[in-house]
Amino acid sequence: MTKIADALLGRRQNRTNKQEYHKATFIKRQVDIKRREYSPIIIQDLNDFFVHSQNFIFASKKFSYHLFLQLILSNIVLS
Repeated sequence: MTKIADALLGRRQNRTNKQEYHKATFIKRQVDIKRREYSPIIIQDLNDFFVHSQNFIFASKKFSYHLFLQLILSNIVLS
């Protein structure tokens, strides 16, 4: 009797393992699909961020250069 019960239990366990495996692969596929959907959006956002940061760096360099010309250089020339 225990051998039959163990065999049935083993089959059930195998079924649940297969179901878990199929559920996990389904979830993995869904994640891969979402990743493929969102990757161009993320790439575009990163490109925008880098362009904005380059513009900010350029503007700050320009600002510091003009600040140097107006404040420091004028003091050097006057003294």
